This record gives sequence, structure tokens and C-alpha cells, in this order.
Amino acid sequence: METTTPRFDWSMTFLAVAEYGSFSTAADHLGQSKAYVSKQVRQLERSLGVSLLFRTTRRMALTDPGRHYLAYCHQLRDTMEQATRAIGNLRLEVSGRVRLSAPISLGVAFVCDLLLAFRARYPQIEVDLDLSQQSRDLIGDGFDLALRAGELTDDQLVAYPLGVLQDWIVASPGFLAQRPIPLSPGDLLDQPCMINSHYLDGAQWLFMRAGHSECIEMRREVCVNHYAAIRHFLLAGAGYAKVPDYLVAQDIKQGKLTRVLPDYALPHTALYLVSPPQRPQPAKVRALIDFIREWFDQHPFVTAKPPI
Repeated sequence: METTTPRFDWSMTFLAVAEYGSFSTAADHLGQSKAYVSKQVRQLERSLGVSLLFRTTRRMALTDPGRHYLAYCHQLRDTMEQATRAIGNLRLEVSGRVRLSAPISLGVAFVCDLLLAFRARYPQIEVDLDLSQQSRDLIGDGFDLALRAGELTDDQLVAYPLGVLQDWIVASPGFLAQRPIPLSPGDLLDQPCMINSHYLDGAQWLFMRAGHSECIEMRREVCVNHYAAIRHFLLAGAGYAKVPDYLVAQDIKQGKLTRVLPDYALPHTALYLVSPPQRPQPAKVRALIDFIREWFDQHPFVTAKPPI
């Protein structure tokens, strides 16, 4: 079966020949040889089963089917030009719908506030926020952007580094009032702890100080696979927990939680904004990318940019 693609090209060549009134002049404007232009018109006539042009050594003229077909060629060219302009305007228009995926803990902690600020600046852009424990397939699931914490495994995605997230050891003031304040990681052994079971090594806490590291296997007092639930256990005084700084920074500032062993560093996690390999980016997506990067630059818990 004949495809529509060559017939479109043949039709546009026929249109050029008819408008310029000459195979030679049409060939010059199309950047093609006269022989190739003539061949395309013959292929179009053969596919339509009619003659579109009278050809003699001295003149060229449209046949009656040629005049009718020429009118449709004008409409076809106009439609394609309108479609091109419409898509170009859509790409440049800062409006429409953008789909963003993020981990649940990030969404609960600050992504909602980020998007409220974004909506205040761009009220004409609708953001569809998907919060999930699992990393979404951006291309397969139709997402424009995603926040990803940790090592990136898909090298096809375009990655924008946002900063690093630091883990802290925290507990409630009421819980700490009932026992000695830990001065070293070993003081946490046999103490009640909340473990994030989403991670296979969630009970293994690695501490680093002055070039030395120490890994502690924590007692599994409570295991739960969601940081928001762990935070509730912390606030209730259920024990110690290792949680991202962004999740509890406000609680610590308000005195609801206390950071312990602050002289010890824990492994950090790189945070990225990723997008499918689409070039050029639609203006609505570009606006959200720029806003998110600007927002993270202005917030103090992101202390450094991770390496690319």
C-alpha cells in the first residue's frame, strides 16, 4: 500500500511547478534537479491515475484535473503551515499542564509549598503532582519531570542537580529526658529505634567523624516503610530515628525534636530534578524547571550541589 508521505512531497513539488510555471524554475527554488522534479510529478500523476499538466517543448499548462488538484494542494500547504505555527506557539506558550512525580516524603515536607509558590507566579500552568514510593517511568507514564533522590540509574534522562539531603539522628525532648544523652554511636545500641523498612539496610547506621567510620546495627523497635509515619513516632517519644534533615528541620527549630550526635556525619543523598530527553523543552516545562532550581538555591537545607 502506498504511504501518504511521498504523495505529500510529490504534491508540494507539483504545487511549486504550477506556481512557478516551469520545471526549471521550480527545481531552482526547491534546490533539486529538473529531472528529479519531473520524476516526482510523473509519480504523482501515476498514483492519481490522471494527467495534471500538458507538456510540450514550448509550453506547460494545467489540465482540468490539475486545476482541481492544485486547489487542494493550496489547502494542504496552508493547513500544514497553520499546524506548524500552532505547535510553535504551543511550545512558546507558558500555560497548560505539567506532570511532576516526587517521593511521598518530599511531597509532604516541601513540594506542596514549592508548587503553591510556583502557582502564584504562573497561575496559567496546571501542575499534576504524583507522589509515590516508587520511581515512575517518565517516558512510559507520560511525566514531564520528577524529583529523584539517590543514584540515577537511567542515563537517558536529563538531570539537574538540586543539592544534597543529609540524614540526622533525632528524638523527642521527652524521650531524651528519660535517659542519658548519647555521646557516641555506641550509646545507641539496645536503645529503641524506628527503622525505615523501605531500605534493605535501614537498620545499619553509618557514622563518620575525623576520617573514621563506624557502622551500628540498630535495635528494630518499630519498622515502618514511610518517613511521615516515622516522624509521628518520633513526636510521640517512641525512640531514635535516622531521618532526612528536610523532614524534621522545622520540628527541631520549634523544639519538638532534638538532633543527637550532631558532631557525627551520616551519608548524604544527592537530589536531582530529571526530565525525559526532549529538546526543545516546552515553555511550561522550562518554567517549572527554572522555578524548582531557583527555589532550591534559596532554601538552606540544601547545602551543596551533588556531582554530575
